[in-house]
Amino acid sequence: MVGVAKQVSRAIRTPLQKGALHLYGGGVRVASAFLPRLRHNPGTRWLFVACLPNGGSTALAKMLGSSRSAVRLTPSGEGQWLVPAMSATGRRWDPDLPLDYAQIRRVWLSRVPAGRDCVVVEKSPPNLCRFRTLTAAFSEMPTLALVMSRDPVAVCASWAKRYAPSTVIRTWHPELAGQGLERDDIAFHEALGRICGRRFEMLRDAADIPGAIVTTYEDVARDPEALRDRLADALPQLSDIDPRVSLGVKDYPEQSFRDMNAADIARLSSDQANAIRRGLAPHDAALRHFGYTSTSTPA
Repeated sequence: MVGVAKQVSRAIRTPLQKGALHLYGGGVRVASAFLPRLRHNPGTRWLFVACLPNGGSTALAKMLGSSRSAVRLTPSGEGQWLVPAMSATGRRWDPDLPLDYAQIRRVWLSRVPAGRDCVVVEKSPPNLCRFRTLTAAFSEMPTLALVMSRDPVAVCASWAKRYAPSTVIRTWHPELAGQGLERDDIAFHEALGRICGRRFEMLRDAADIPGAIVTTYEDVARDPEALRDRLADALPQLSDIDPRVSLGVKDYPEQSFRDMNAADIARLSSDQANAIRRGLAPHDAALRHFGYTSTSTPA
């Protein structure tokens, strides 16, 4: 009964949230006619983070949030949840999804504290599929792209742990329905490798944006001060980032930014890891762009 109650609660809550956000967006649209800061705010700088789901973006955003100048649009740092169309189940990873970027800009600017010069840290992972278009929509204000990759096998291992096939199909890729994927199946892990490879292609495109700061999860874990210094050169407002701040992320113990690759990969069987690599293999050029290969961590 508890499980049924949770499902019913979620089924009721989600439409109510979407309805409230649509009303909020309508109010922002009207208010923008009278409040220029909802159309353009020169005191606001934007740091757009391009990163795969489970690629370390939550820990990164919390580290960046240690700066007094940093602002997050939502507690998770993901502005997608303020725009129902952008976060639509089953479509959020669709690069051809039609979106009203002027309205997205209005809604997001409405969440920026009035009269404060700040850096907005936005890190919605699905926006990787529309990263150039999104950043261009904010180009009238100072923007910076931060692109962070992570070992693709570790990423897939984390997905396999946290997302059942039904969740991957429902929220990410409905076209996988009907393939009989099961959580521990080799076929499911190979499908995760294919998904990750396609997202590395998107990550490579984001990395080619002029002026983008490109790094890896592994490098940040080894030397977070180096990333702080690179960011401070581009955005001096972030010079007070605490690179060793203690972070609470998912079900990990609170700690500073730490490389969890070995722990995540260790949960895979040899067959599962090799299936992931087979899925990644057609995208090896994109992986190599960031210093990985589909065979870089052989089972």
